[in-house]
This record gives sequence, structure tokens and C-alpha cells, in this order.
Amino acid sequence: MTDFKFNSITQYSSEFNEITAGDNMKGKNFCPFFSLITANRFLSGKDIDKHLHEGNIARAIMCHVIYDKGDQMYFAELLSMTDLSPKDIVATTVELIELGVLGYSHMFPEEDKSRYAVIFLKNGKFFVVLANNGIYYLRDCHESVQFDLFTREQLIKHLNEAYQFNHEINLDGYKVEEYSNIEFLHIKAPFKTNFDYDLSFPIIDKLEYSNNNSKYEDEIDDISDELVYENDLAITEQLNMLEENDRSPAEHVISVTSNDYVGFDDDEEGMDSEGEKHEVY
Repeated sequence: MTDFKFNSITQYSSEFNEITAGDNMKGKNFCPFFSLITANRFLSGKDIDKHLHEGNIARAIMCHVIYDKGDQMYFAELLSMTDLSPKDIVATTVELIELGVLGYSHMFPEEDKSRYAVIFLKNGKFFVVLANNGIYYLRDCHESVQFDLFTREQLIKHLNEAYQFNHEINLDGYKVEEYSNIEFLHIKAPFKTNFDYDLSFPIIDKLEYSNNNSKYEDEIDDISDELVYENDLAITEQLNMLEENDRSPAEHVISVTSNDYVGFDDDEEGMDSEGEKHEVY
């Protein structure tokens, strides 16, 4: 069966410029909320098409604004907003994955065809894989292309090529150990949160409840040729901005001053699970 992709906005897209324009929102890192919201809505029976995906991005951004959560989060801190246990977080490495000690069989059991979600923290960012009946839906608010993969093998190939699950990160010959570490959480059922993401704002309504109900925009024959890498984000965002209409739907969201925003300073760095600083994406 042929795999599918669809183009989407990202957390960096110009639709959100006015919401994220405050001096302390310039980090634009909304993937923690996005991953929780996407996983929980999927486990509650929601679809994961283009419009729901883009609505989830908007919900995540608005949650950052409303609930004063703008910093890079540890995985345990993310779960503190839920009734999920941090004891269930699994930490592995590229080496352990390659050796089969703690790898794909733990992330995506071959015999499990039920509905479940796996939240990942890799390279300083959260993203989620949603699984149901042997089909895998990869959703990442940093990326402008979202993938639906119809085999476990194709999913693993994509994670290896696009997210470097099978090789360590080297910068000028120096191994960046924290970028070779992977944390993940396997979730089987809906969970409770201490924040409300059932929000109603014009930007959410416009993205999520569009009259265009087409689930997929593009079909691809060879998904490996269509990978979107992190280094391509800057170019992609510039092209997207050139294609946007003069008036952004974010103009209709809320009227706030820069003092109302929460998030990053320009040069803010995150902390990894070992307490060392790392660059925030």
C-alpha cells in the first residue's frame, strides 16, 4: 500500500506571527503542548487529518499563551501536567537501538495493532507517532510535511533518515551525546490534563473546521525522497511566508500587548535531562 503525506503549517508559520510576536515569545517552542494534545485527542477517537493537525498546533500555541508555559521542558515536567507517570518514560540511545536492547520493539511492538501513541523527545524537541491497526501517523509541529506510513518498516526507515535514530550526531568530529539520546513514552488510553485545550479562538476554528475536508494533498511513491529535514526549515518558512495572503488569520485572535506573552528570550538555551545546556529548536 502506498504511503501518504500532506503539507501543513508549522509552529513557525506566519499565521501565528501576531500571537508569538512578543519579546518573550520569540523561541516559538510549542511542541510539548502539541504532543500532549495530539496524543490525547487521537486516543480519544479524534481523526488526525490535516485540519485536526493544524488545529492542534494552534491549540498548543494558545495554551502556551494562556497557561504561562513557555520554557523548554524536561519530559517529566511535561507529564506533570497530566496524570501520566514519569516512571513510564523510557530512555534509550542510538547504540541500544542498534543492538536491539532497547529499541523499536519497545516503541512499536510488532504484534500490537491497537490504537496507541508514542511521544518522543529527540534533539531537544517533542513529536508524536500515532498508531492504529498497523498504520503509523507521524505528527511534528516543526515540520511542514506530515507522514502516514502503512508499514512498520517504512516508519523505522523514516525515523532513521529524518530523525537520526540509528546514528550519533557529530559536529566537527565531536560527538554530541545528548542528541544521541532518545526518550519516549508509550500511551494506550486517554489521560487527564490539568489544562484545558478545548479552546475556541478564530485561528483554531479557521484551521480546524475548514470546509476543505480533503485528508491528503499529495501521494508519494517513494517516501524516502520526500523527507523534510530540520536544516530545510528556514528555506521552507521563507517560501511559505511569500505565499501567504497579506492578512493573517492571526489578526483576529486576540488583542494583547507584548507584556502579555510568555516564552523564550532571544538567546535562551534549554537544559537536557542531565542538567546540561543545549540549543533549543
